[in-house]
Amino acid sequence: MNVITTISLCLPILRHLKSTAPGLDRLPAWLFRQCSYEIAGAVAGILNKSFSAGEVPDNWLCALVTPVPKVPQPQKLADFRPISVTSIVLRIAEKIVVSRYLRPAIPRENLHDQFAFKQTGSTTSALVFLMHQVTRMLENNAYARCLLIDFSKAFDIVNHDVLLCKLGALKLPPFVFKWIVSFLTGIDNRCVQLTVWYLMSVLLVEV
Repeated sequence: MNVITTISLCLPILRHLKSTAPGLDRLPAWLFRQCSYEIAGAVAGILNKSFSAGEVPDNWLCALVTPVPKVPQPQKLADFRPISVTSIVLRIAEKIVVSRYLRPAIPRENLHDQFAFKQTGSTTSALVFLMHQVTRMLENNAYARCLLIDFSKAFDIVNHDVLLCKLGALKLPPFVFKWIVSFLTGIDNRCVQLTVWYLMSVLLVEV
């Protein structure tokens, strides 16, 4: 069995786990945080078994989905944004895969102009970068044109086959690549529990 994470590596993650909503297993964040020393070994063992097998357990992919209104007075389903919450254990596993394998494998030059999903990235960094580029252009030009594109449901339309092809080009250990494949393919068929009571309460209030 591949040892991807150990107690010493897992313990700080559990101890500094931020307050976050639990998934369908209802295991709260405070349990992982306050009992980090007692359960670090068990969590590390479970994660190592999942990583070694290259498979994400089906129950980890089950999500609690809450529809949150995107507009002040929602009238139809399209007016809601689904907020999906998976188990905390899965989120810990994702963090380990990204920090230990995925991020180091991506060439730095591929991320020099990316500001989201990076420890050093933020909207402020993006705005500073944009202003710097525009200011430099205005030194030798009368004006600068900016093309801003907002993709609707960008993450929903990502082609997983293309994504896996790009991941395959990275120098990832086979078991890590297999685990990511299991995650992406399983996410298409994962079970969800929709908080219908919330959706109905919002819609009925307008009736």
